[in-house]
Amino acid sequence: QFDDVNGWDLQHGRRVRWGPQSPYTFATPLFGPASPALGQVTQPELIDYAQRCMNSALEGWKQAPLPPLPPEEAMLDIGRNGVSPYIAELVGQALDLAPLYAAPAHFGDPPAEHEMVAHYVVPLLRTLGWQPEQIALEWRRIDVALFHRLPRTPEHLAFIVEAKRPHRGVESHLQQACDYLRTQGVARDVVVTDGLRYRLYAADQEYAPVAYANLERLKESQLGLFERMRRNSER
Repeated sequence: QFDDVNGWDLQHGRRVRWGPQSPYTFATPLFGPASPALGQVTQPELIDYAQRCMNSALEGWKQAPLPPLPPEEAMLDIGRNGVSPYIAELVGQALDLAPLYAAPAHFGDPPAEHEMVAHYVVPLLRTLGWQPEQIALEWRRIDVALFHRLPRTPEHLAFIVEAKRPHRGVESHLQQACDYLRTQGVARDVVVTDGLRYRLYAADQEYAPVAYANLERLKESQLGLFERMRRNSER
């Protein structure tokens, strides 16, 4: 019912009531420095805390009606909407291969980010008009750097792409990309991707997310991301 949630496979929901109002501090760290998105909880202190909350007198939140979800946007009919045949080909490739990436028994080890850059990111950028000399891979620790013109220097950067493995979500890697830009002394838009999903953060809006597209579930409203990534020959 939640359709595509920022690239995560989160098609289920749980009601949450945030509380209690007073601060509560656990005696020791419970989740570690880099906790997974979903994981089993085994720490007795945390289990006891959750059980006491569930057994409290606060019952109304468990039965209160949820607001209706917005209607799901229909998937894009790429055969009828004037989508570039090259993007349509990438969509077909994503639909064919994405289920395999998530099935290690059939595929083996999942592809690394470099493989996704080779099979998806660079072909997409070439489709959007970027020439090979404008696309730098592993430039000063940046996965993919796009340049308006030569020489390939920080002031000529158009935007950068930070790549990750598929089906890992793309939200948590923005800071790393911003750190790379900061070392170059420039502020540029950032695209974070796992090859299948692309989210663009605007530098002039304090890196707020402004565009998103998922090749597995492409919608008409998502085509704006490709327009923002398209090479502007007038620059």
